[in-house]
Amino acid sequence: MRIIEDAARVRGRLLVERGLAAGPFALVEREYVVGRDRASGVLLAHPTVSRRHARLTPREGGFVVADAGSTSGTLVNGAKIDRETALRPGDAIEIGEVRLRFEA
Repeated sequence: MRIIEDAARVRGRLLVERGLAAGPFALVEREYVVGRDRASGVLLAHPTVSRRHARLTPREGGFVVADAGSTSGTLVNGAKIDRETALRPGDAIEIGEVRLRFEA
């Protein structure tokens, strides 16, 4: 599923590098749930992704990511996160076996 938003409001993108044929996902200035639940703002239909795996929240002109109590955790650049983590362009986000790349 692709998130289709007004291009003028796009503040970032998530590119899928591994695990799915979905995306890219355009991000506007709002909070997103990332998971395999159909109601997720960023839907990752992969069995290793929790229903509500992570949360992306706009902060200070960018985005932060936080794990939402998933089974396998959320990694940024290979390190498991345990609190909100600011994303920089080029950061790799691993959600289960799905790897995303953040672009601003």
